[in-house]
Amino acid sequence: MTAELWARAKINLTLGIVGRREDGYHLLSSVMQSVSLADRVVVSRLSGNEPKIDLWTSLPYVPRDSRNTTWKAVEAFAEYTGIPVRVRIAVHKVIPVGAGLAGGSADAAAVLRGLDQVYETHLSLETLANLGLSVGADVPFCLMGGTKLAKGIGEKLTELPPLPFCHIVLCKPPESLKTKDIFAAFDAQFDEIGAEKVLAEQAEKEEKLLLALEKQDLAGIAMHLTNGLLAPASARCAHIANIMTLMRENGALGTMMSGSGPTVFGIFTSRRRAEQTAAKLKSKYRETYVTNPTKPSGASQTR
Repeated sequence: MTAELWARAKINLTLGIVGRREDGYHLLSSVMQSVSLADRVVVSRLSGNEPKIDLWTSLPYVPRDSRNTTWKAVEAFAEYTGIPVRVRIAVHKVIPVGAGLAGGSADAAAVLRGLDQVYETHLSLETLANLGLSVGADVPFCLMGGTKLAKGIGEKLTELPPLPFCHIVLCKPPESLKTKDIFAAFDAQFDEIGAEKVLAEQAEKEEKLLLALEKQDLAGIAMHLTNGLLAPASARCAHIANIMTLMRENGALGTMMSGSGPTVFGIFTSRRRAEQTAAKLKSKYRETYVTNPTKPSGASQTR
C-alpha cells in the first residue's frame, strides 16, 4: 500500500519570543499560516517482517539517514505502535531547505500521516501531533495546517479565522541562517533593550493582527506582520531588507521574514502584480515562488 501526500510550507504572520524554558527552548507566540508551496512525499509499505527505512530525496545534499526528520518520524511511529515498520519514503523537494518555512517539519508530518494510512492504525490527530512534537516543534502545526495561533514552543495550537485569499510571494536569499545563532542574537538584544519593552511591543502587534483576522481585513493583517527575529537575521543577511523593499515598491500590502529566516514573504491582492514581482526577484534569487494560503490539511491519496 502507498500513500502520496503534500507537505505544505508555513509562514509566520507574527512571531514573538516570550520566554525561555530551562532546557533552552524558546517560548513563542506566533500566528502561523500554511501555504500552497509543497513537497510531494510518497510513503510505501514494504513486504517482510524486519524493520527497514529506505529513504530517498530529490536533493542529494539532504541527509538520507537518522539525521532526516522523516526518518525520525518513522522511528517515533514505530516506537509508539510497536510495529516493525518497513517503508520506502520518497521526498520530492520543492520547499527551500534552511529557509524558515518548516520544510523538514512538513515532510515529517506527511510521513506520520502516510504511516497511519498504510498501516491502518487510525491514530487520532492529537496522537500524531504528540509523536510529531518529539521530532520537531513545528511538526504539530504542519500536521494541521490552516491558520493557527501557536504558543509554548509551537505545539499549543488554537484555530483562528482563515487568512483571506491572497497571493503570497516567497523569496529565499542564497544563504541559509542557523536558527540557534539567530535566537542567540535575539537573546542578547532582548537583554539589552529590556524584556518588558520587547514583550509589550510584540503583544500589541499580535493583538492588532488577530483583530484584523477576525474582521477578515487583509490590509490590516498585512500592516501588522511582525517577527521578533527580523533584526538579528537582517544583521547577518543584507538580502532580507533588500527583498522587503523591492516587494513593497512593487505593490505588496505588507512584507515580513518567516521563522528565523532568511525567506521573506509579501502579501499581494493581484496575481499579476505578484507574478511580476516574483519575476523581478527571480532574476537575482532563484528560489522565488508565488503561493496562496491553504486551509487545514489532511488531503492525501492512498493506493
